[in-house]
Amino acid sequence: MKKIYLLVMMIACASFVFAQTPKKNGTNNHFAFSNKGISVKSIDAKAVGDTLMYCDGTNIFIDPTDQPTFAWNMEDNDGLTVDPTMAGYGWGTGWMHIYDDISVGCTTPDTCWWFGATSWFSPVGQADNWIEFGPVTIPATGGRLNWDYEAPDQANSDGYKVWVSTSGMAISDLLAGTNIYTRTDNQAPTIPDTLFNNKNASLAAWAGQSVYIGFQHNANNMFIIYFDNFLVTEQNNVGVNELNAANATIFSNNKNIYVNVSQVDNGFVSIYDRMGQLVKSVSVDKANMVINMNDVASGIYMVNVKIGDKVFNKKVIL
Repeated sequence: MKKIYLLVMMIACASFVFAQTPKKNGTNNHFAFSNKGISVKSIDAKAVGDTLMYCDGTNIFIDPTDQPTFAWNMEDNDGLTVDPTMAGYGWGTGWMHIYDDISVGCTTPDTCWWFGATSWFSPVGQADNWIEFGPVTIPATGGRLNWDYEAPDQANSDGYKVWVSTSGMAISDLLAGTNIYTRTDNQAPTIPDTLFNNKNASLAAWAGQSVYIGFQHNANNMFIIYFDNFLVTEQNNVGVNELNAANATIFSNNKNIYVNVSQVDNGFVSIYDRMGQLVKSVSVDKANMVINMNDVASGIYMVNVKIGDKVFNKKVIL
């Protein structure tokens, strides 16, 4: 069943481009793990309940307080050999940086870039792949971790764990920390999704502390797993990139960006390129706006809508 599904999936997704898996040596790679590049940017201004850390697959936004010491690391800790069937379709050991172009549905909440790993080995074994990042300082009011997860094969659904540590982001530090989320292999519901499922866990126990977070892919001979949209927010019940706090609708068509809002008072739209540079900023002067982007290059952009103290972000393609 697994092999049949794999062939169907790969035929359907023939336009995927798999970046080379980085060399894993247990050190902090600071995002230099893809030939497409990942950049880290500070967030210059935050509203109450706003973002402390956000990775959308191409950029990592981190609160300026934590940016000088913040690091992102990806490790293959099992040392196992990928099954030849998987290897034949470009899958390597450890994590893959995966691109899904617009022809196969590059839409929110599924973004164009995400991270994937396989647990299909030959000989059979248990995966031990890690995504680790930190420090992220949790304010006294608490915080929440959000992420998107997908296991595309319901018959071979990969499990994983999420860990929190205050001592460091080495695997030993994380395993000595606290397990805040567990999904076992083939845990129900296992129906595959064309879009990612949003998951979350409270970080209230670490209010006022700096934490390191680790995602451990530990499936035993299942198939593949995807992660995207890693998000840490202030407060226990706010996720500005997952909840449309600004009551805005954002979409693009050709070289236009369409922004529809429920109110226009004290509103602003800021548009950033893939490197986090501001390319356009306009006031919200009506409920239905069309922003012409003919003066910028085609590509992926982040649209930030702020209405008063409410914020909503969405990635679009021009």
